[in-house]
Amino acid sequence: MDSMICPTCDRLFCTVRKASRLQCPGGKTTDICGCCPVCAKQVGDPCGGEWNYLGKCDVGLYCKASTVSIHAPILFQDIKPVEVPKGGIAEGTCVQLQEMIPNDANPHLKNTNSFKPKCQPKCSPEFCLKNPRSICSAVDVVDMKRECHGSCQHTSCQACSWVDPEPDCGACLPDDIHCIKRFAKCIKRSTCTRSKFPCKSIEDGDHVGKFQCMVPKCLDKS
Repeated sequence: MDSMICPTCDRLFCTVRKASRLQCPGGKTTDICGCCPVCAKQVGDPCGGEWNYLGKCDVGLYCKASTVSIHAPILFQDIKPVEVPKGGIAEGTCVQLQEMIPNDANPHLKNTNSFKPKCQPKCSPEFCLKNPRSICSAVDVVDMKRECHGSCQHTSCQACSWVDPEPDCGACLPDDIHCIKRFAKCIKRSTCTRSKFPCKSIEDGDHVGKFQCMVPKCLDKS
């Protein structure tokens, strides 16, 4: 298959529409079409394949191909290459990025550190309270991982809020306007607006919900 055509996201059925409703052991990312939120793969999980059909690894992990692509990084060029499936990478397993750090057993990785990105301070309630307009790294609190933002997952503190893990706001029929309005009010009560940030005192230690940050979608360069 030379190409894959996905419908627009509003025409796709997602088992879960809101990333905050997912119960994941780690971070979250998007599905094969980049629309529906899914759990990111963890260490030891299968990953990659044609159009990444096996899934994408979590932040801080790398999809280590069981057979290496002809387009793989130079640090793997001593391994026999294979053809990469169109639209993705060779099938593999998620491993820690630390496994790529140079050591005595892997001297050929000596230049790998030059590619390590420099991240801004991590997003946290304490940091964002003191620096409400600052750029920060949402790597530990990202609502949905965006592949294009790499291992830093940079965003602004203005895009961070306290969110109830699973606000129970009911269900609505597609054309039930009154129900949809009630749903919206319920969601608003479950989140923190920028003007009220941070909704609860950082010092009291009695937080309800989870501190999360949203990262911008990826810009299509094609």
